[in-house]
Amino acid sequence: MKYCLRAICLIMAMVAASLEASAAFVSGYADWKKMSEVQKRAYVRGLVDGMMVVEIGNDSSRANIAGFMDCADQLNLTDEMMAEAISEYYKARPQSWKFPPYGPFHESIMKGACLDFINSSRRKLGLQPWTSK
Repeated sequence: MKYCLRAICLIMAMVAASLEASAAFVSGYADWKKMSEVQKRAYVRGLVDGMMVVEIGNDSSRANIAGFMDCADQLNLTDEMMAEAISEYYKARPQSWKFPPYGPFHESIMKGACLDFINSSRRKLGLQPWTSK
């Protein structure tokens, strides 16, 4: 019974977070700034989940995902850390304000913090490395 109650509470928390995160399409920094920290973390989880599902079609995508997973594991990346990286990217680059959060995520996480891990995975498959610019 005790475990069942915990499972129900966990499911309810997950549903609440997903409902809060799906309030509207986030088209740029103005929308991102309006989001609560919980919404930002849930949005990042959605970005990562979407990347895992959508980008599995070829060796390049598989290498990028494997590198990201290694990076997330080795750096102990959390949703909170990634949401903060997106916020900091937006703050430092006003020219990025018009782009949805995937752009800052891609640049600050994929081509930033995780670049070495991704390129290591790409080398294993004989692919050209990514560059940071």
